[in-house]
Amino acid sequence: MAQQKPHNIHDETPEAWRVNVLTPAERLRQESLRAAYFAFVAGSYALLLLPFLFFSTLFLDKPWAVFDGFVGYRQDLAISNWLSTGEAVMALTIPLLVLLTRRRGEALVGQALFFAWMLAALLWGALLFYLLPQLEDGDMPSQRFFWGYFGSWFIGQFFAVGIYDITRGGKWWRAPFYASVIGFAVQSAIYFPVLYWASPVPWLAWLVEAMFLKTALAVAFLTIYGLLRRTIRPWLGLSG
Repeated sequence: MAQQKPHNIHDETPEAWRVNVLTPAERLRQESLRAAYFAFVAGSYALLLLPFLFFSTLFLDKPWAVFDGFVGYRQDLAISNWLSTGEAVMALTIPLLVLLTRRRGEALVGQALFFAWMLAALLWGALLFYLLPQLEDGDMPSQRFFWGYFGSWFIGQFFAVGIYDITRGGKWWRAPFYASVIGFAVQSAIYFPVLYWASPVPWLAWLVEAMFLKTALAVAFLTIYGLLRRTIRPWLGLSG
């Protein structure tokens, strides 16, 4: 009986040990397709955010008096003194951004948010150019309002996206709650001092009112978030 030759790993054929290495052209094509896909998703999310950013500015001069009854007869503390319909619309962007970040992660949603603000700026510019011949003195908001309102929401939204990404994991309610509350807190902490510092109005009381309402919105949002957890799968399978 012929003696069987011992198995030697070096006798394996090269095909068995071939590593699937992409050529430079294949790697370039793969990266291009990946970049195009993420650009498409980011653009889609930007278009989803754009109506909130743009249309909120159209209703900034419309006071929202729904909650005025909570402060009794103190007209100086009426919530409609600082809360407009436009700002109520803008507040919805924070819960929306939390849901988008759960699905796609901080990097992509941050790009989408920046792109949405750029698109909104273009639309605002086009609208202003169209209305310019009809505008009179006092129709345009002050620079103080411009930087206070738009700057505070821009920064607060990015804080919400970042905080959600940092705190996700563990108990499911923690990341969306912390992200919403901190995003709203940053926005309010910038908005009220910038607009009302040294003004003869009770803006500190308005700041407290704003945080109370926005915290209530964050708590209410947890119900929607909990219902959508199985529908909106988390980025990279992370919990939260």
